[in-house]
Amino acid sequence: MNTLVSRAPAAVLACLVTLLSACGSESSGGGNASAEIGSQVLPATEAVDESAGGELYDVSAETGTEPTSLETGGVDNAVRPTTSGGGGAGPGYSGHQTSDSDSTSGGSNSVGGSPKPPVATPTPTPTPTPTPTPTPTPTPTPPAEPAPPAPGELKVDAISPSPNSQNRALNTRVQIDFSEPLIPTTVNSQNIEIRKAGSPISIKIEYAPGSHDVRLVPQSSLAPDTLYQVVIKSGLMSQSGDEATWQSWQFRTLKSAGESSQGSIDGCMNSIDVAMLNAVNEARSRARSCGGTSYSAQPALRWSCKLDSAATTHAKDMANNNFFSHTGSDGSRMGQRMNNAGYSWSSAAENIAAGQYTVDMVMKGWLASAGHCRNIMSSSVTEMGASLITVSPGSANYSHYWVQKFGRPAN
Repeated sequence: MNTLVSRAPAAVLACLVTLLSACGSESSGGGNASAEIGSQVLPATEAVDESAGGELYDVSAETGTEPTSLETGGVDNAVRPTTSGGGGAGPGYSGHQTSDSDSTSGGSNSVGGSPKPPVATPTPTPTPTPTPTPTPTPTPTPPAEPAPPAPGELKVDAISPSPNSQNRALNTRVQIDFSEPLIPTTVNSQNIEIRKAGSPISIKIEYAPGSHDVRLVPQSSLAPDTLYQVVIKSGLMSQSGDEATWQSWQFRTLKSAGESSQGSIDGCMNSIDVAMLNAVNEARSRARSCGGTSYSAQPALRWSCKLDSAATTHAKDMANNNFFSHTGSDGSRMGQRMNNAGYSWSSAAENIAAGQYTVDMVMKGWLASAGHCRNIMSSSVTEMGASLITVSPGSANYSHYWVQKFGRPAN
């Protein structure tokens, strides 16, 4: 929506009030003032007061509505036989051999004579190996009955808000889509919770038997800028017997969001818009004096995409056409621009500024100006939108153009 570029040298804060008193002046071309402050208020059933430096609209007749296997081995530990020998006689021998003397007729054998051939020792007949007794064939065991399958896991197909999501609306509802229908009696606050700081909050659980999705509805608005935890426990079961496993995820709510819908937050708010809404609602949360008028603390405003659109239109017009005024380059006034954005209002106001680089800077200027401060603290408005448009240095008198739009829907 809004594109940031480098800053311009000069700064201006502009002001025009359409209440009973004026709070500044309008200027064309931005001028050379160090700060201009512009505010415009359009309460219902008031006449135009040109002397006030602005305009009042009578809109009493108008109507309208605001519309996430190891292997082992390799070492041979077998004991090997060893071989010993002596005197070079050969393997297996350890002594010496002698010959017996022998007498026969006609001759004799004497020491030193021809040796007798050795008598061979007969090889004993080996003992036959007994025939092994055959192993009896085991009696087959009848097959066992198959064990019933263990329950499967109940799976979560989708969740909203998504895990670790930020800037959730204070009216956030949690939705969980499961892979199969659930047993209705297990869908209860013992098995599904939303926790804040570790403790369950009060929720209503919505589940239609036979469906796959469960909705968790907090029974009161969530706290701003707070971390919440969604917990699913193992007692939750599907109709087929699958059981949920314990699991959880978190989300954080938007700071000072008022009753802004998630559609508005996701659809038309950027980080600067979030910061601006936070700053305005922070200012409204405390009593303050605006130019001598005392205001008590006011309820937080919610964001309107239609007011955001009207603010963006006017900020772009001023930046692109290098002027600074509540009146558009086409002669349009604040109320017309809101109507053109589809916003039917019963009360409306506008603040503009130029040259400030941050939300903090522009808010300090507006709150220091009676007219702007009154618009911010007004009890007549319930919604707001805002825009920052930036341009390249030298293309306009200022590099930053700011617009705030405040309104209360008709009817």
